[in-house]
Amino acid sequence: DVLVAGPRSLFMGTVGERTNIVNRLFFSIQLAARNLPGSMAVAALATCAVFATATGIVGAVVTLMGMLALPAMLKAGYEHKFASGVICAGGCLGILIPPSIVMVVYAAATDVSVGRMFMAGVIPGIIAGLMLMIGIYVAARIKGLPAQPRASLAELISSGREASWGLLLIVIIMGGIYGGIFTPTEAGVVASIYAGFLAIVVYGEMSWREVPDILWETLRHTIRVMFVIATAGFFDIISNFGLNILLTRDVSQDRGQASRYLLNTSVLRLGTGFVGALPILSWVGFTSLGSHPPTAAELTAIIFIMMGMVFSGMAQGVTGLFYVYEKAEVPAAMTTATTILKVGFGVLALLFGFGFVGLAAVSILTNIITLTVLTLLAFRSFDLPGPWRVDWGLQRQMVSK
Repeated sequence: DVLVAGPRSLFMGTVGERTNIVNRLFFSIQLAARNLPGSMAVAALATCAVFATATGIVGAVVTLMGMLALPAMLKAGYEHKFASGVICAGGCLGILIPPSIVMVVYAAATDVSVGRMFMAGVIPGIIAGLMLMIGIYVAARIKGLPAQPRASLAELISSGREASWGLLLIVIIMGGIYGGIFTPTEAGVVASIYAGFLAIVVYGEMSWREVPDILWETLRHTIRVMFVIATAGFFDIISNFGLNILLTRDVSQDRGQASRYLLNTSVLRLGTGFVGALPILSWVGFTSLGSHPPTAAELTAIIFIMMGMVFSGMAQGVTGLFYVYEKAEVPAAMTTATTILKVGFGVLALLFGFGFVGLAAVSILTNIITLTVLTLLAFRSFDLPGPWRVDWGLQRQMVSK
């Protein structure tokens, strides 16, 4: 049931692309903050956070803001790397800020309450957004981006009136979920109907004749997203869930097999990671033909993120050893530390203008650090004498299981 939240979020994103709901919100925030250096970047990030609340889809937020805010920022003299990095970082807030599709998929896979997941993501999402805004402000001061005259009260009232209808959409979603009026799926459906009402009745920027086209476009995006989720989920189950169970179970029975299982499960994780990347990259390229072919930077970012997932999977194998030796507090502390590192390195990537490729590289870097530290701690804490050799027979046995 929770996966129904995906299509409704894509529907709202599609409606937002065809109307000026987000446009009004973006320029209203920019007008209110234009006396600050880098006000347009701050407005883009804030709009990403608000729109992420409305859709829960990172791709929808980044795509729409890329079409809306990026040209305006480039025209205002912002560097392309800096502007694109701000938009991608803001779009990634959709992972934390409810109703996040990542949380929905995680809840479906682990049988966790979606409402509790959403409630847990509010404070971290707000903190991450504020940290990014501070980083943008500092970068704007370093780059010498000019501030504009403060807007008059009449301008603020006029733009606020225009954006108020869109902000009410957020009130409906958050109020419905946290007030216990709607389930996450029901709140999304109501919000989708409200978004259509705004586009057709209030703003008059969409006709009823366009609804079938929007539904068809939503279906295409849904198929694309669900294929990626299903493919990644299948290989993730093999790499993390299946191999972790085998390692933990068999090494718990015979700790002398620790090094043998650690090496061979790591080799299998590496192989399944790259095998799983092929259909995803092929599908993304195939579905983008003729519409929006992925750029070299986009493909680089996708490859970097997948590489980060491979190193993350290998770190999961080392984590399994700590569970076997009943020292689960070590990987728990490491998870907290790497989360802080990811936020810090992400802000630095924006400050130095590396854009979304830099953010993807941060994923690799932090996962490599996690893997390296956990491996060193494992060798210092446990007796891992060997043999350190690839056992193809053991690997075939693990794959068959």
